[in-house]
Amino acid sequence: GMGAMDPETLISKKNSIKGAITRLKILNLLTLMLIAAKVKFFPLLLEEEGISASEIGVILGIGSIAQLIATPLWGVLFDLFHHSALVLGFGLACWALLVQAFSIKNLLKLHPVVYGSIYALLMGTEASISLVDTMSASFAAKSKDDTYGEARWLASLGFGLGCVFSGYFIETFGFSSLFLWSIVFGISAVCASFALETVAREHTNTEASPWKNKENKSKIPLSSSLINLLMNCIGYGNLICLVDVIVVLHIQQAHSISKTFIGILSLIGTTSEIPVFYYSQRLIKTFKRQGSMFCACVSMCIRMIILAIMSTIESPNIMLFSLLILQQCFHGMALAPYFSAAVDKIDTITKSESKGKLMGLLLMCFFPLGWALGSVFWGYIYETFGSFWVYTLGCAVSLAVAVHAFVSSCFI
Repeated sequence: GMGAMDPETLISKKNSIKGAITRLKILNLLTLMLIAAKVKFFPLLLEEEGISASEIGVILGIGSIAQLIATPLWGVLFDLFHHSALVLGFGLACWALLVQAFSIKNLLKLHPVVYGSIYALLMGTEASISLVDTMSASFAAKSKDDTYGEARWLASLGFGLGCVFSGYFIETFGFSSLFLWSIVFGISAVCASFALETVAREHTNTEASPWKNKENKSKIPLSSSLINLLMNCIGYGNLICLVDVIVVLHIQQAHSISKTFIGILSLIGTTSEIPVFYYSQRLIKTFKRQGSMFCACVSMCIRMIILAIMSTIESPNIMLFSLLILQQCFHGMALAPYFSAAVDKIDTITKSESKGKLMGLLLMCFFPLGWALGSVFWGYIYETFGSFWVYTLGCAVSLAVAVHAFVSSCFI
C-alpha cells in the first residue's frame, strides 16, 4: 500500500538528501570560484586594452542584457528538464571555453562585433551558474529545514577565495592566468555537476526539488507587489554593480592598487556575507522583511559615504587602505539581508512548481538588468563627473530604493 515508509527507507532517504546537499554545496563552491576571476578582473582586462570607463560600461551592459534574456530561459529549463545537472554542466563547459576567446590580443579593436557577440554568449551561459546557485541553496535549505542564508555561506566563501587566488596569479603571471584559471575550475565544476546528476534525477519527483517538474505548466503569479519587488531589485542591483565594478576601476586607475589586494578586499566582503546570510532568517523574523531590507539599504548608504571620503584621498596611505577595508566590511550587511528578504518574499507568493521561473525572474532583475543599467550609468557618471559624485549619488539611490520599498510595501 501507500503507507508510511519503514525506518530503513526513511534513513536511506535522509542520507540521500544529505549527500545531495553536500554535493550541491561543493558545486556552488567550485562554480563561484570559477566565475570570481572573470567577475572581478574582467573590467581591468578591458582597461589594459585601452578601453575607457564609459565604454567598459557599455560592453558590460551588452553582456548583462544577454544574461537578462538567458536567465528566465535557464529557469524554465531547470523546472521542466529532468537532467538539469547535465544542462548546468553544458553551460559551465561553454562558459569556460568562451572565456578563452578573450585571450586573443586586440580582439576588441580588430573585431568589435565579434567581441561583443562572444561576450554576450559568455554572459548567457553565466546565467545558468547564477540561477543554480540560488536554486541549489533553496533546495538544500528546504531539504534540511534550514534557511537560504544558512545554505549559501560556502558559495560566498568560494567567490572570495576565487578573487584572492586569481588576483594573485593575475598580478604575478598576467592575464593569461585568468584563462588557465577558467579551464582548471571549469573542468572541476563540470565534473561536480555530472556527479550531481544521479542525485538530481533521484529527487526530481520530490517536492523538495527545485527542478520539479517535467509537466509543469503553471504561470508566474504576477501582482502589483511582485512587480514593485522586481523594480526595487533592479534599483538595488544597480548599486551592487557600482561597488563591484566602479570601485575596482577607481582604485586601480587612481592608486594602482594591486590585484592581490583587490582579491583580499573581495574575500573580506564575501566573508562578511557568511554570518549575515546564516542569521538572515532570524533578522527577517525579528524585523520583518521590510526591516531587513531597510538594514541593507542603510548599510549600503554608509558604504557609499565611506567610499566618498576615500575618493578625496589623493595618494595611497594607511587611511586609504583602512577605508577600503572598512567599507568592504559593510558588504555582507548591504547584500545578504536584502537578497534574503527578496528570496523569502518569493517563497511566500509562489508554489514549488513555478519557483524556478520566479527565481529566474528575480535574478534577472537583480543582476543582469540592474547591472546592465548600472554598468552604463555609473560608467558614464564616473568618467564625466568623477568618483566622488558616483558615491554621493549612490548614497542617494540607496535611500531612494528604501523609500520605494516602504511606499510600495513590496516586501510585506
